[in-house]
Amino acid sequence: MQITVALRGRTRLAALLQHLEQEAGQREQGQRCDQRNRRTWRQLILGVLVARSTRLVALGRVVAPQRRVNSVKAAAMAVTYFLQTARVPVPALSTGLLEAAVRQLDPEHLVTYRGKVLLVRDPTE
Repeated sequence: MQITVALRGRTRLAALLQHLEQEAGQREQGQRCDQRNRRTWRQLILGVLVARSTRLVALGRVVAPQRRVNSVKAAAMAVTYFLQTARVPVPALSTGLLEAAVRQLDPEHLVTYRGKVLLVRDPTE
């Protein structure tokens, strides 16, 4: 199997996300997340980053190879079920992951306001 640049980039992104998630998990307080839900959440995050879309079918295309499903629609339905019914502390997971990512950056590259790091999101992308 020939490893493409895109596959290598996705692998590095997945490894970085895993590292950040572990670091955030060590600092996590309060409600813990089930391992299966955490894996689905990680697949969802990677799916959004790779597909550059939040449409369920686009996420299903990315998530399907990582799950035991026979179709993209089944993977999209699994993501839908996860988003609707899973009891996951998403705000705590997301905040912990974001804080871990900011700690990885060089402080010179960060812009702060009143002691808080600013995160600028471009809504046009």
